[in-house]
Amino acid sequence: MKRVLVTGAGGSAGINFVKSLRMAQEEMWIAGTDANRYFLELPPLDARYIVPRAKDVERYIAALNRVIAKERIDFLHPQPDIEVEVISENREKLNARTFLPSKDAVRICHDKFESNKVFRNAGVPVPKSSKLESEDSLSESLEEVGLPAWIRTRDPRYSFAMRVETKEQARLWIDFWLSKSNGELKWEDFTVNEYLPGRVIGWQSIWKDGELITCQGRVRLEWFKTSPVSPTGAGTSAVQMTISHKLLDEIATRAVRAVDKKPNGVLSVDLAEDAKGNMCVTEINLGRFYTTCLFFPACGVNVPYIYLLCAFGEMNFQVEKFSPIPDGYYWIRNLDADPVLVKGEKWRSIEA
Repeated sequence: MKRVLVTGAGGSAGINFVKSLRMAQEEMWIAGTDANRYFLELPPLDARYIVPRAKDVERYIAALNRVIAKERIDFLHPQPDIEVEVISENREKLNARTFLPSKDAVRICHDKFESNKVFRNAGVPVPKSSKLESEDSLSESLEEVGLPAWIRTRDPRYSFAMRVETKEQARLWIDFWLSKSNGELKWEDFTVNEYLPGRVIGWQSIWKDGELITCQGRVRLEWFKTSPVSPTGAGTSAVQMTISHKLLDEIATRAVRAVDKKPNGVLSVDLAEDAKGNMCVTEINLGRFYTTCLFFPACGVNVPYIYLLCAFGEMNFQVEKFSPIPDGYYWIRNLDADPVLVKGEKWRSIEA
C-alpha cells in the first residue's frame, strides 16, 4: 500500500488533491500536514499533523521527517507554493521520495518577472512586463507597458493582482500591500504587466523524465467574487470549462521546456489572450496542483493519481497525451456548496 504525505493539506487545493487520490481504484494511506489546526480537519485523511510554517525551514523540514519516519511515508507531495519552494531546495534532506521539476525550474517559475524573460527569450509569446525598482520608477514602467495595466508580485506566495487604470490606483494598491506585509515586500517585488482582456486559460500537464504524459486545457469563465487579493477578478475560478487547442498545447509545451529541459511531475501553464485573441503565457505553477484539481478526476481522468503512479514509476496505465477530456465539460463551484460537473451544456435550468 502506498503511504503518501500531503503538505498544506488543509487548503482547498490540498483537500481536492486528497479527494482525487481517494477516487482512485487503488487503496492508499494518506497523511496530511498543515500549520492551521482548523483547516486540517477538512480533508479525508488517515492522519493529521500540525507543522511549523515552511519559512521556518529547519524546524519545518525536521517536522516533516518526523512524520515520514513515524508513518513510514513513501511519497511526499507539497501543495502551497512556499512549501514547494522549501521542499524543492531541501529535497535531499527529506527521507521520502518527491516528484518535482528541477530546482532551477522551481526558482525560475517562482519569480514571475524572471520567468517572463525566460519565456520571451525562448520565443514563447508573453505579455509586456516591467519590474519596479522603486516608487519613482512607477511612471516609467506604466509608460512602457501602457494602461490599463496589471499590477502583481513577482513571488507566487503573494498573489496580489490588480487591474489599474491610473498611476494613482497602482500606487495605492502597492502601498496597501506593502503596509500589510510587515516589511516582507518591497517596491522591487512588484511588476507592471500588460493587461490582457481576453480569455484566461489553464493548461495542466504531467511529465516523466522529460516526456509529456498527458495534458488538458480549460478556460476560466467566472471567478469567486470575494477574493481580497484581486478585487478586479483573478485568483480562484468559480466556473471553468474544458477546451482543446493544438496551438495551446504547442505554446504551453514550449513554455515548460523553456524552464526545464527534462521536466518531472506536474507543471501547469497559465495563459491569457490579448485583444486579438493571441495566447500569451503569464506564468507556470509547478510542483503542485491547481485548486480545482478535482475537476478532471470527476470527468474520468484522474490526473493527480496519474501523477502519483508516475512518481512510483508505475507506467502501466493508458491516457491520451493531448486533451483526454472532451471540450465543453463545466466545473462549477461556490462557497459551502459541493462542486457540480455539467456535461456539454446539459443545464437543468430553464428560462422563466
